[in-house]
Amino acid sequence: MLLPRRPVGRLTVVATVLATAAAIAAGPARATPDDTPSAGSARPSLVRPIDPQQWRNPDDMTWADYRAVPGTRWADPDVKPTQRTFKGALVLLDYRDEEFTVSRPAGSTLFGNPQASASDIPRARLPRFYQDFLNIPGPLNNGHTINEYWMEDSGGRIGVDLTAFGVYRMPGKSYQYGVEDSMNPGACPAGTPATRTSGPTARPPGWPMSAPTRRTRSTSSSTSRPDRTSRPPGRSSAR
Repeated sequence: MLLPRRPVGRLTVVATVLATAAAIAAGPARATPDDTPSAGSARPSLVRPIDPQQWRNPDDMTWADYRAVPGTRWADPDVKPTQRTFKGALVLLDYRDEEFTVSRPAGSTLFGNPQASASDIPRARLPRFYQDFLNIPGPLNNGHTINEYWMEDSGGRIGVDLTAFGVYRMPGKSYQYGVEDSMNPGACPAGTPATRTSGPTARPPGWPMSAPTRRTRSTSSSTSRPDRTSRPPGRSSAR
């Protein structure tokens, strides 16, 4: 007795083909000495990604790894953003016990900083130094600026122009700021208050409590180090 034949649906055929392709691509499993399955011998995959993911950790990158967006000149000061340019205030602060690293002799710190290319810079020249370092392409920043970074991230729509102020001396010592018992108990020397903030004390004389037309970036002597310019700006970074 013959059973009636059922028509094979299109979805069934497609599912069968995909399952067969997946099985072939996976290849036969083989046992390892500890009886755990492992992948078969290396063979080209039948299904390959359209856009293979190739990446490197920025910590391992150098300027040789940098690739500019084709057809752009966003580091060129003559290239203007299509929408707007943010005006930023770069406020420089230092402490009674710690000056800017770039004001010290080359290689004088524990880690061998500052580099010879940015050392022995007088305190009075620091605002102009950092303003030019961030705004103007040159050898020290490898031809890259903070404006270029914003232009690249925004597709040429948004730019940044910084104006430096300072240097302003904080009333406390460097280790008295940002140290709280809830985060760093016992980190401050005994008998020394460690609850200072850089809010009102960092405001230049005559400035209001807030400046809605400006975006302010505070740069302290322990955080802004141009000796790290051997690494390209983060392009996932100021930066």
